[in-house]
Amino acid sequence: MEPLWPPPDSRTAAPAAPSSLPQILDTAFDLLRRNGPLLVGLAALVYVPLAFATMAGLPGGSSGRPAAEPASWALAALALAVVALPIVLSGLTDTCGALLRGREVDAGQALRTGLVLALPLVATLFVVACAMVAALAPLGLVILWGDSLPTLLQVAATIGTLLLPIVLMLRLSLLSQVVVLERVFGPRALLRAHRLVEGQVLRVFGILFLVSLLMGFLAAAAEFALRDLPGVGPAATGLIQAVGFAYTTAVGVVLYADVRARRNEREDWRVAADPPSRDRTLPPGV
Repeated sequence: MEPLWPPPDSRTAAPAAPSSLPQILDTAFDLLRRNGPLLVGLAALVYVPLAFATMAGLPGGSSGRPAAEPASWALAALALAVVALPIVLSGLTDTCGALLRGREVDAGQALRTGLVLALPLVATLFVVACAMVAALAPLGLVILWGDSLPTLLQVAATIGTLLLPIVLMLRLSLLSQVVVLERVFGPRALLRAHRLVEGQVLRVFGILFLVSLLMGFLAAAAEFALRDLPGVGPAATGLIQAVGFAYTTAVGVVLYADVRARRNEREDWRVAADPPSRDRTLPPGV
């Protein structure tokens, strides 16, 4: 398979050339075009059951109709989607990374990788949730006792404490890519993701936010257009949402590779990266 990024068996530590935004989006689209059945099929394991559960009237549905009493099959579909999400996200991210560098991957390999990495990913996200709660704590204190402060100081304190969770969210934009592609978990993953986007925070977050917004608009439009088609509607909506999720994941992986290129990091994604050393070469087979 022809790699879309420098091949993984390169023996040099020279990084790839940075890419522009159109190049990143085009590379991700090419990745999806070449491997559509695999990538969309993986994402469909989450979004097709979720579409059926949503259309059945479960909370979160956007059909505008009154929510019906959820059937047992709809609850089962929702449970399947929730359980499959970390598995699919891990497997899909790892698959995009492998395909980007020219490695052959099949659905079985992707799912096995997803099963292995799902629990570490969930554990890392739990650490993120704890960090987010800690970041929100000062804002809670300001809300509770801010009335005793002068108005100007209260506004300044509110804005200042609100920036903490926002900055945390921005600095962890590439967390899932770090966890899956570098096999770094827990607090180390948060620290690595924080350092990885140094100097590129707004660029990285802006690209991911733009793509997520466009794919979300596509999914909402598809649901609106197809929701009243019995049987076919949920399946078609789920597949369109799966396409959006697969493309968004591909963009995240390509962007991750681009960020590393801009930092002059080596191509060994499995090792927490540091700048290339003159007296150090990549291990064989990487």
